[in-house]
Amino acid sequence: MANVANKYKLGVFVVAAVTLFIVSMLLLGALRFLEDKAQFMTVTKASVQGLEKGAKVKYRGVPIGQVTEIKISPTNEQILIYMEITAKSVDYEILSKSGERDRAAIEKFLNAEIEKGLRCQLRYGSAVTGSLYVEISYFTPPEYYPIPSDVVLPPGHPFYMPSVPPVLFGNIMDTIQQSLEKISKIDFAKLSGEVESLMHTANKMLDEPQIHEIVTEVHEISVNLNDISKTLKGTLTKEKIEGVVKDLTNTVNSIEELARHAKVVLDKSQIPETVKDARALMQTSKTSLQMVGPLRRDVENTLLNLNNTLRSVQTLAEYLEKDPSALIRGKQEKGVVKP
Repeated sequence: MANVANKYKLGVFVVAAVTLFIVSMLLLGALRFLEDKAQFMTVTKASVQGLEKGAKVKYRGVPIGQVTEIKISPTNEQILIYMEITAKSVDYEILSKSGERDRAAIEKFLNAEIEKGLRCQLRYGSAVTGSLYVEISYFTPPEYYPIPSDVVLPPGHPFYMPSVPPVLFGNIMDTIQQSLEKISKIDFAKLSGEVESLMHTANKMLDEPQIHEIVTEVHEISVNLNDISKTLKGTLTKEKIEGVVKDLTNTVNSIEELARHAKVVLDKSQIPETVKDARALMQTSKTSLQMVGPLRRDVENTLLNLNNTLRSVQTLAEYLEKDPSALIRGKQEKGVVKP
């Protein structure tokens, strides 16, 4: 009977433990379901091979949510990635408030962060399995990571965050493939011939006598420059340079002292009064010149009369020189000669 009772107690304990575990899981699931969450989405043109529903969403390496859906856009050119972010994992009051949210306020806040460089990017979660996750971070400077302008968002879409191209192994292989295709289009035979022709032309030019003369002249110039450098190095010693700098400093100080002295002299010279007197003198001179005009004409007439008088005196002197007695007996009239 004791064994039966022990087995009964063990069975009750196991059942109770299993029931408690199930209830705990249900409660945890219910609590998780009741967590305040925000829905976001991003769009990419890159391959999402390795990204699955339930993949982690991280902000600078910190898990903040998961991928809920992956869809193809109606144009078949873009992949729509829907994300669910737990509000309590983001220390922003605007996202962590329970109940109804102000969508306009969240969009305003999100757009401001996007302008600062907030972007989504697909990254490898495991290099071995090739699984991807969504990394949300700031890519600066923002102008190097422009917001795609050709994104087509579905009606009633959740909050949108732009994405930047991922650095994935597949993208690297595509880039390598494109590079190999471009390399394969290069005509190496033609390129080799052009290089050979270029080398031949270069060798021919180097064999020209003028090239040798130029090289010789350049060598001589280099030697002369070296000699000049040595001469300057021996001439311009530190003491001489310091002396020149000292002399220049003294000269500058003298110029400054002269400028100050000149300013004092100019301040004491009463320039405005002098200019005023000069203007008055110029006005008086102008008036005097106007009065000189009529006087000038009188002077000219007087000089003309004086000139005529001098001519008469000259004539009289010439006559007396020829006949001095005329001064006593007067001027004699010449007789009339009869025919």
